[in-house]
Amino acid sequence: MWANNRAKVTPNSSNLLFDVEHINYGFQKGRFAIQANVDISAKVSSSNTLNLSQAYLRAQYRKMELRLGRFYRTQGLNSSEMGIGSMLISRNGAAIPGIQLRTDSFLPVPLTQGYVEYKAGYGNYKFDDNRFINGAKFHSKYFYLKADIHSFTFRGGVIHNVFWGGKTPSGDDLGNSFNDYFRATIGTSAADDFEFQGEVLNTLGNTLAAYDGGLEWDGEKVNLKLTRLFFMEDKSNIMLRSFWDGQWSFDIDFKNNTVFKHFRYDYMYTIRQDAVGEQPGGRANYYGHYLYQSGFTYHDNILGNPFIEFDFANNETLNNIMIVNSVATKLDLWDGGTVLTKTSYKRSYGVCSDLTNTRVPACVLGAVPEEETIDNIPRNTLRNDQYQLYVNINQKFDHLESVSFSFYTAYDINQKTGNNSAIGVGIKYTPMFKF
Repeated sequence: MWANNRAKVTPNSSNLLFDVEHINYGFQKGRFAIQANVDISAKVSSSNTLNLSQAYLRAQYRKMELRLGRFYRTQGLNSSEMGIGSMLISRNGAAIPGIQLRTDSFLPVPLTQGYVEYKAGYGNYKFDDNRFINGAKFHSKYFYLKADIHSFTFRGGVIHNVFWGGKTPSGDDLGNSFNDYFRATIGTSAADDFEFQGEVLNTLGNTLAAYDGGLEWDGEKVNLKLTRLFFMEDKSNIMLRSFWDGQWSFDIDFKNNTVFKHFRYDYMYTIRQDAVGEQPGGRANYYGHYLYQSGFTYHDNILGNPFIEFDFANNETLNNIMIVNSVATKLDLWDGGTVLTKTSYKRSYGVCSDLTNTRVPACVLGAVPEEETIDNIPRNTLRNDQYQLYVNINQKFDHLESVSFSFYTAYDINQKTGNNSAIGVGIKYTPMFKF
């Protein structure tokens, strides 16, 4: 129940949450608008917190938007509250402070007569949590194209994220100049005299990127959506060396069905990770991040897909070689009552070093010497199966239009770590102010 909840829930603990959202003030003059927004989140658990989960200033002119502060965002066409969470930026982590310039929607591409549209975003962020690399920075950008043909909509784009800069615990500089920033943003290597040669041989910083595509069909009775995200965590996969790694999602939105409202299927595969031939899987060490040993995390939460497990005490990835299947449904079973269910099955095999007795260089990116014999461990001997069920019942009443009540329950069956269960209740009040 803690996953994809914006890092508001403490795992393995009772939680009492109190949120006040969408406190905002703004004004508009012509095509220019400005708005300040604050969300307050309080939690009583084994780790008590009171913070501003969002606090940002938004300025908009026509269809261009600038955000400054701490604000939520997700990446990937597969991002949905019905899904398991994107391998890029999901609803799992808290908001990182930064600045972003983006289009607030798809805009027409010139000279295409409106048949082709684009959307884009460019942002820079600063980690303010306790990390192995102090002062690490995060650059993020994306670009998508969209084309509508009759009832079909095609979307495709590229997403590029990179960790860069900061200093090691011993004070070594990891490149904090404008030249280093430029190299990180265009995905090129560090200067030849850079102290860490891994940054010269590959690219400066640690990258998470994806090719992302989707096809949608809008019919009279149903809306169908299929997405495919090709995940990349290093330069060698630009040509899709690990073609099958990434995520699929399939959605059916039932327009006229009074009971069955939505169906969602997710599939995630992360086994190859740049391995070829006899090399063990998991060589790219997804979310491991080389020098940036705190991984793809923020305030002790994975920023991407929460099925990938991280040891925050020792700064190492525990489990990133896996296959995940998930089915979700949304049902209106009675008047005012909505039931959301999610069922997931995860088959995992640990990390690359678990799959081989030839630790180096079998699990290090780069060619294995010809004289090196790889002693792999059969993957099925490390297999761990995990089953999860989540049910959310939401109830609204006609005479209480501003109030909704929720009941949650979740079950986790894990072969190695044991079984867990949880329940929760919630009340949401949305005041209707009149001036």
